[in-house]
Amino acid sequence: MTRRVRRSLLYTPADRREMLASAVGSEADCVIFDLEDAVAAENIPAARDNLVEALPDIETAGTEISVRINGTETDYWLEDIRTAAMAGVDTIHVPEVDHPWQIRTIVETADQLFETPPEIVLLIESPEGLLRGTEIAAECRNQPAVTGITFGMSDYAISVGGSQTSSQIREFLNHQILAIAGAGNLEPISSVYPDARDVEGAREIAVAANDLGFIGQTVIHPAQVGPINEVFTPDAETVERARELLCGFERADGASVEVDGVFMDEAHVTRYENVIRRYERIEGVDSA
Repeated sequence: MTRRVRRSLLYTPADRREMLASAVGSEADCVIFDLEDAVAAENIPAARDNLVEALPDIETAGTEISVRINGTETDYWLEDIRTAAMAGVDTIHVPEVDHPWQIRTIVETADQLFETPPEIVLLIESPEGLLRGTEIAAECRNQPAVTGITFGMSDYAISVGGSQTSSQIREFLNHQILAIAGAGNLEPISSVYPDARDVEGAREIAVAANDLGFIGQTVIHPAQVGPINEVFTPDAETVERARELLCGFERADGASVEVDGVFMDEAHVTRYENVIRRYERIEGVDSA
């Protein structure tokens, strides 16, 4: 599937009908309408109705529309996917992924219910899921519909008895999720920063995630969207430098060479090509 621009992914509770259009009207690359944590169980039917009734009338203007369903261990997930299909969303976010069979189940069910199968983004939220990362990555390589992975910082921290704001737990999860993403050919997406009022705090963890190799970050407030987009957009100087280095490599004779003081081999070429490709995709979205 075509990889999307996913710098900022904004969570919005699906039971708040008045928030649906305003969320899509933000600068977020993706809006995730939440049927899980942000919605009380008794409000899930109304939230589903909101999506089916309201989404077709909202001008998405190229925004990726996703639904976070409830986990496969609940009684809600199947009807959530039916709702997502009726609403015509682009993507399904799947929480509480602990086993490869859950991935197969979601993909097969979506294939049956959607006219055009959606993309799938996984959430790892427990030690069980993390410890099965190798198996999950292997399954993802066999499932082209699965294109992204992120993690539930709060749920994981609670499950191990740690603080939901622990920088050490976040750093640990960052590296683990990056490894699963690399092995599974998935786009790694950083987890939310829980303080909606602390825009600078969200930006700081985004900068660290971008340096590690994440392509975007989930957010919980529209005020966080602009700064997060900025962090995950390669600047013009970086892109120009990447082009210069690639040109120098192409002119040189050898599999590994030094270009303007920078060591270049095929791995570095891939890195700089990805920077340019990502910049061009973002430019296409922002100018649309």
